[in-house]
This record gives sequence, C-alpha cells and structure tokens, in this order.
Amino acid sequence: MDFPGSPGTFLGFVLRMSQFFLLLGQLSQWLQLLESLTSLLFCYLIASMCIQVIWSFMLALQDAYVLVGKKVLNNPVLVSFFFVTYTKISEVII
Repeated sequence: MDFPGSPGTFLGFVLRMSQFFLLLGQLSQWLQLLESLTSLLFCYLIASMCIQVIWSFMLALQDAYVLVGKKVLNNPVLVSFFFVTYTKISEVII
C-alpha cells in the first residue's frame, strides 16, 4: 500500500521537487549576504543546505524514474539504503 507522498508516487515527486526549488531559493537568498560568509556557523549552514538540496534532487530523480518506468519501489534493500543514507546525512547536518 502506497501512502500519499511516499517515494515512487506522483505526490512524492511533487513534494520533493517543491522542496528542491524552495531550498534553492533560500540558498540563493542567503548567499547574497556576502558579509555573513566570514562566520563559521553561517558557512556550516550553507554547507548543510547544499547537502539537503542534493539529497532532495536525488530523491526527485528517483521518483521520476519510478513513475516513468512504472516500477515498484518496495525493494527492502533499496528502502534500507535510503533510510541509512538519510539518517547519516541528518547526523552530519545536526
């Protein structure tokens, strides 16, 4: 059973693409504050945002691939891979 917004569904693709574009907009707005780039904390924030942008785009590509190829994304190895990488990225960001 697929839940709305789960990976491989159309709503999941829409959610990930909207997250990607909103993150890009926020990142471009923050990068315009050039005087704040000297702060180490601000640099870490920008780096974590870049990781989040890449992650959202990769998940959106995965959703698009599943939707176009009409494939099922219920492979336990694939799901555990994405769970582990998401947890590791969350640990790096925090």
